[in-house]
Amino acid sequence: MKKKNVCFCLILLCVFLFCVSSSYAERVLGKGHGIKITDNDVDLFKQYLVPKNIEPTQKALFEVILKTKLFSLAAQKEGLDEQEKIKKRLELEKEKILAQIYAQNYLNKNLKIDDQVIESYYLSHIDEFTMPARLKLYRLVVPTLDEAQKVYKEAQRNPSEFPKLVEKYSIDPATKWKKGEMGQVALNRLRPEIKQVLSEPKTGMITKPLKIHGFYYIFWVKEVEPKRIIPLEKVKRELRDKIAKQKQQEVLQAHLAELQKKYGFKWEPAVQNMMQQKQFLRVK
Repeated sequence: MKKKNVCFCLILLCVFLFCVSSSYAERVLGKGHGIKITDNDVDLFKQYLVPKNIEPTQKALFEVILKTKLFSLAAQKEGLDEQEKIKKRLELEKEKILAQIYAQNYLNKNLKIDDQVIESYYLSHIDEFTMPARLKLYRLVVPTLDEAQKVYKEAQRNPSEFPKLVEKYSIDPATKWKKGEMGQVALNRLRPEIKQVLSEPKTGMITKPLKIHGFYYIFWVKEVEPKRIIPLEKVKRELRDKIAKQKQQEVLQAHLAELQKKYGFKWEPAVQNMMQQKQFLRVK
């Protein structure tokens, strides 16, 4: 009885191991004479041959893979891969892919952007990470200076009543229906003459009448969101990527010079002169 139980357990174990190993095997999605498409083929095709900005449907992806596989198979059956020109193109594609992979591996190993470099870049480009002051701004527009001065005096007495004054006096169709509200406005995006009268904005501030294109504008600052600096920690990853992109060409160019020396490569004098001349002309 014990032997039977042991045999039964061994059989179950074998079945379990077979099922597990099968689940890790490639799943065949389709096959024919001399061709097979697996889920691994689909993953590789999508990873390396589909542009990053395109997300194809499953049907479209399968159709393109099948077309590529069958056309490639037919080309090989006709011996196209043995033609000298095509062999050279295939070799060039191979060199191109290997060069790209090598360059990326070299950068991964040798392009190190430490925190000190990031902090130095951040401090020297602090304007890029400074959010300008923003105002919740209202405006009132009237046609004459007399009317503007009258409205200005009324607004000064009770700034919070500015929206009512807009409804009563403003002729500006763009903002009157919103009681003069212009929304959240960045101070540095305003017209120079408006920016000048709002150079030191304060909550509740009413500006003197300002003439623009023949009309008189009065502005009310309802709220002020002061200028602020984005903390380094919030942009650290973004900066690391940005600096890496800027430095990667420099790193690869230096490595290219090393490899050129290692393998003793030299351009022929005529080519070297031509390259130097072109470089000179480009600098000029």
